[in-house]
Amino acid sequence: AVGALNTFIAAIYEHAVILSNKTETPVSTKKVLFLMNKNTDILEKAIKLTAKQGAHIIVSPEDGIYGWIFTRETIYPCLEDIPDPEVNWAPCRDPKSCTRARNRLNKRPAPELEYNLFAPEIQFDFPKDSELVTFDTPFGRFGIFTCFDISSYDSAVAVVKAFQVDSIVYPMA
Repeated sequence: AVGALNTFIAAIYEHAVILSNKTETPVSTKKVLFLMNKNTDILEKAIKLTAKQGAHIIVSPEDGIYGWIFTRETIYPCLEDIPDPEVNWAPCRDPKSCTRARNRLNKRPAPELEYNLFAPEIQFDFPKDSELVTFDTPFGRFGIFTCFDISSYDSAVAVVKAFQVDSIVYPMA
């Protein structure tokens, strides 16, 4: 494991997502982006507050920006390509995307593909393989898995055993 600080402050943020009335009915990209921006504004305020209070890391909800219960058609306006974290990419063309950097919080550690999708998540492709994801910080090595992955050896236990993580980041809806 990484030479970790003795302690760190983690913030876990719970958010009542602002949704369109019916997520199974197609809405315009403009409407989706409007709602996502409202949720991002709320999340940005929470990040600023936690950073001022000394948080080293913040964990936000799995579906905290766009919501849940979509179809493959209605989720499309919410999607974007996310490059490998080794690229050290940050979409700072949009000021909201720079919230972590401005508040001296750790970079987006890694995109974790949820392996054990919740039954109603028909909008997503089921991953072929479970991806073990870790990231290192000045305060330790973290494993990350999402929602239903906690119930699977291949996702939850394997990342702890294989990478000797100090802590777990566990976003869920």
